[in-house]
Amino acid sequence: MIGKCRGRSMAGSICIALANLLSTVAIALVVSSGAQASDRDLLHRNGQRGIAYETIAVPGAPSSSAPLRGVPVREIALDGDGTVNVRGNIYPIDVDKDGTWELLHFNGYRLMRVLRQDGTKLWQIGNPDGRVHRDNVHRDTLAIIDVDGDGDQDIVHCWSAPGSQKRFLVARAGRTGQVIRQIPLPGTADSECQIAVFNMQGAGTTIFVAANANPDANCHGNFIDRWARTLAFNLSFAKRWERSTCESGHYLWPVGAGPGRTTAAVAIGKYIVDSAGKLICTLKEFGKDHVDSMAVGDLDPASPGLEIVAVGATGTRAYGYVPGKPCRFLWSIPNSVIPGPQHAIMAKLDPSSPGLSVAIRTEGGPNAKKTILAV
Repeated sequence: MIGKCRGRSMAGSICIALANLLSTVAIALVVSSGAQASDRDLLHRNGQRGIAYETIAVPGAPSSSAPLRGVPVREIALDGDGTVNVRGNIYPIDVDKDGTWELLHFNGYRLMRVLRQDGTKLWQIGNPDGRVHRDNVHRDTLAIIDVDGDGDQDIVHCWSAPGSQKRFLVARAGRTGQVIRQIPLPGTADSECQIAVFNMQGAGTTIFVAANANPDANCHGNFIDRWARTLAFNLSFAKRWERSTCESGHYLWPVGAGPGRTTAAVAIGKYIVDSAGKLICTLKEFGKDHVDSMAVGDLDPASPGLEIVAVGATGTRAYGYVPGKPCRFLWSIPNSVIPGPQHAIMAKLDPSSPGLSVAIRTEGGPNAKKTILAV
């Protein structure tokens, strides 16, 4: 389903949702036709917790206190199995460099296709023998980036061919769906796969992959969706490094912006690593807990460096980060105050504040109603 986003600061934006007769996936992205999608959309989208937030307003634009609404303007009928369709994600991709976004529909294990906004299917691949999706939360991820230098947007993802017990890291042309290159990955065809791409300062584009469990029998929280083992590749798929990241978390996030949209470090959950995979510091107060969600930004412009806010089963915590120094614990909020924190974002919510604000969303359940809490 494609709709217009209602809101005075959102003119020209397109809201995209995926729907079928069985259920509807929440709004997947908000982009403006001809606008540049964020790295969070294309390179390091999170499969477990969705997009952190989208910038849908700019300074000086008309403002309004009216709630945001998505108004459907077009419905695209999807062929195939509805349960396979609905357990997928939608990504923006410009396959022909015309400034108009096409829609990449991907569920990681049985289906990938690209559609124009009028519903025209450009190409599709499928694996009817692919693994069964284990629940409605944990989804594979991919990255959209020019792999071969021709200026077109390509797709980096994991895939198993029908009948194969092997799984590959694949670079696929966004325009045609043809394979550009692929290499075998550890693990089995029925394993999940998480991918995030960052432009690392001094090392170029680096593909982070979690594709198999950690071989260390003592690894606590040894799950792919928690990034228990991280592999890193360049765009040619040559492996740069790999490291143990037991019980790290669901989120990868750039830490410390550099020139040209580069990042000096990446937070793999509670582990902050540099471009060579070397551990810079650990959010050690999480102990054996993992980070469910995190955000990095400047909460206090008067203090040097950035702040990291991370949430998990054991609470909400904030850290100070200054390049070249250990992570500095700042404060914590126990679960008795914010029960079951699952999502954290930073945004300019208070115009009078010099820094960013934090919003935390709690998990749903009989004892913890979903809520937005501003800190």
